[in-house]
Amino acid sequence: MHGNEGYRAASPEDRKRLLTQFSRFVRELPVQFFTLRYGASDTHGKGELESRIRCDLAAFVYDHLSFFQGFDTISVYYDDGQGAVSAALHDALDFVLAKNVADYRVADYNARRLLQVADYICTVERASIAYDAGRQSRTQARFFGNRRSFMQSYKKQLERKRLR
Repeated sequence: MHGNEGYRAASPEDRKRLLTQFSRFVRELPVQFFTLRYGASDTHGKGELESRIRCDLAAFVYDHLSFFQGFDTISVYYDDGQGAVSAALHDALDFVLAKNVADYRVADYNARRLLQVADYICTVERASIAYDAGRQSRTQARFFGNRRSFMQSYKKQLERKRLR
């Protein structure tokens, strides 16, 4: 949306068209997702954030254990951008699942299209927070439209894929 990296030469209209096409692509994919969301005021420091992520992730996986047990291996892609998140992922998944079930891999956005799907999901989730608070950015308004348009065209479509 911002014209970073390989999209610098693309016009905003072309980037919006690509976003719309990618949204349709995601809509057709057989994927499910869930998100954990924390604000700056939710935790006090890295240790508390790590503990909270670990507990919330372990509880979610435990609540959906039959779903996760349907797979021989669960691939976890993370770029190790935040140490607290990385440690919480390892601790929670290795605790709830067997240690040899989770396959941890380095995230490479150029090689893994599902990472781009995850990035799209996070973008829509962050935009949803902004629209709900009435503080959408000009970029969000340009690409997603007004709140009603965003909710119908992006948020509602994505909600159908949420793992509950």
